[in-house]
Parts: sequence; C-alpha cells; structure tokens
Amino acid sequence: MPDSPLTVVLLSGGIDSITLAAATLAAGNLAACVHVIYGAPNGGLEYRCASDWCRAHGVPLHTIEARIPCEMSGDPGDPCVVPGRNLVLLALAASVAASVGASRVALGATQDDQADYLDCRPYFAGAMTAALECAGLNVEYVYPYAGISKGAVVEIARRHGVDLGATFSCYTPNGSDACGQCASCAERSRVLGEVA
Repeated sequence: MPDSPLTVVLLSGGIDSITLAAATLAAGNLAACVHVIYGAPNGGLEYRCASDWCRAHGVPLHTIEARIPCEMSGDPGDPCVVPGRNLVLLALAASVAASVGASRVALGATQDDQADYLDCRPYFAGAMTAALECAGLNVEYVYPYAGISKGAVVEIARRHGVDLGATFSCYTPNGSDACGQCASCAERSRVLGEVA
C-alpha cells in the first residue's frame, strides 16, 4: 500500500520529469503519467522518451493534444517561455488525476527553473490547487523538487537507475538530435558535467 496519495506525474520526457516518475513509482504512489503534445518543436522527441519510459515500467500514459502558441524568440541561448503553458498542462493533468482516482499531480520543476518560469514556483502550485478546490476537484499540485537544484535531481535519477541518455532536453532539435545551443541544452550539459 502506498504511504502517501496516489499521484499523476506530468511527464515531458526530460531528466526532471522522468526522475520524478521513477521516484514516485519506487514509492508505490504512481497512478499514471500525462504527456501533453502542445506544438513545440521538440514534441515528437519528448513524447518518444516519455512513452518509452512508461512502456518499460508498465505505467499508464495519458497523451493529450492541446495546441498552445509556441513562438521561439530571442537568442538561441534564451529560455523558451510559452505563455501559460503550465497553467494549461496542469489543468489537463488534474482532469486525468480525478478520472484515475489520484489526488495529486506532480511536476518536476526545480529550484533552477524558478528564475525564468513563474509557473514553476511553489506559490503557483498553491494557487492552482486552490483553483481546483473551487472547481470541486480534490486534487493537489505538488512540486517535489522545487527546493533542490537540477544537479541534485540527477543524483536522484542515478539512485533510481534512470537512463539519462533516454531523456530529451532541447527546445530546438535538429532532426532527432539536440541542437546543443538552446538554454535547455546548455543547462543539461552544465548539470551533467557538474555531477559527472
């Protein structure tokens, strides 16, 4: 029996979300994962990583298509901010959670994400939980990694046997390869280099 509420993990296919899914599965609390295809250039590659992980671990994956305006702007090294993305993704994941009997939706946002992405901050999770309560849904949003760095998440990944090579973290891929220049690629390279 799980010792905490059943959880749905919002699974992008990147290091943070797959690590969170692996840790939640190991704790016996993972009800399902949700992957949203929203029109980003990396969508197909992220989906492949998410679906491969779920299939390998026998975890139900709910895939939802929801087109969100996703304009890449600024220099290649700038973060890619999709307005209101997590607002939409978390709402969709909450609907899945309610349908499968889970009372939590978990997002793998880390301390490092909070400077550039306002919807990766813990107060946002609290506000979203309050909104769901107003809508009559008994689902809580949690950001378990909000207080730790991406480097710490990599250490958790290794403890749970996550194959980091089977994750994808790039905003503007070249075919099936990471571009090596975007903010996500730069951060991935930095973090993996620090914990090597």
